Amino acid sequence: MKRPYHFKIDDIDAFVCTVRHESVSRAATALGLPQPAVTRRIQALEESFGLQLLDRNTRPPRLTPMGHRIYEQCVQVLRESEQLISVANAGLPAADVFRLGLPQMVAEAVAVDLLGALRARFPALSPQVLTGWSPGLLDMVEATDLDAAVVVAPPTQRFAEGLLAEACHRFRLVVVAARDFPLDEARGCRVGDLADWPWVLNPDGCGLRLSLQRLFEEAGFPIRVVSDSFGTALQLALVANGLGLGFMPRPLVEASPCRERLRVIEIAGFAPVAALWLVRGKASQRPAGWFATCRESVLAAWPRDGADAVSPSHG
Repeated sequence: MKRPYHFKIDDIDAFVCTVRHESVSRAATALGLPQPAVTRRIQALEESFGLQLLDRNTRPPRLTPMGHRIYEQCVQVLRESEQLISVANAGLPAADVFRLGLPQMVAEAVAVDLLGALRARFPALSPQVLTGWSPGLLDMVEATDLDAAVVVAPPTQRFAEGLLAEACHRFRLVVVAARDFPLDEARGCRVGDLADWPWVLNPDGCGLRLSLQRLFEEAGFPIRVVSDSFGTALQLALVANGLGLGFMPRPLVEASPCRERLRVIEIAGFAPVAALWLVRGKASQRPAGWFATCRESVLAAWPRDGADAVSPSHG
């Protein structure tokens, strides 16, 4: 008697995406899902087949021999499902879809104004927003899974050959603490002075967190994270209430409702600057007005600070 198989397209999509990105975390970014959700979907697919599809003893996980065969068929299933959806939608009125990626902290600051401007100028447009880490969003633009993305990257960032990037803002990245944080400003602050304090940071995968961790590791100190939390507003509220130190763009600190309860900590020899970039594919056929509206909205909505200055475009 044949075994009955019950599996979901979403599980197949998670499996295929993980294989293509060679990483569960990068697949999670591409799919806009938490990493545990992607892992559960892959496990559900393996349980449905009664097979191990990935060898988890390797890094990154590799396909098992049977996993290779299943993967090839899963790719075909996804292709057929897309064609089926196209047939089903053939009789529906066409809508212009604009797929835009934003890091979470950027989305909090600019998404409402940006989407409002797009809808006001292009009433027939259907914008879709995906939040994720900047590296993953760049991968999706390069793969044409997104039409554009606003990403956080160094002001001197060199982008892939097939991408066109326009700088929107430059800003300082700062350590922030509660107003009553015990530090003698006259003596100055070094990395070692903060080694014993807890931190409120973005979850793993965030480039800002990685740069801070590298600073401490190079100085020979660990960094203790007490809150892995998305959302600038939440992080600053936790910092203002004394839970720990934070690390984020200075403009978002200055614009925070908690500003009067916060102070910026200057670390000797550490004054990082980042930039917001609007990135799209050079071969994109989308109307130029869509991208221009995005950039104008980001320029208007993102708070400014003293480091702000627009750099030339990189293509």
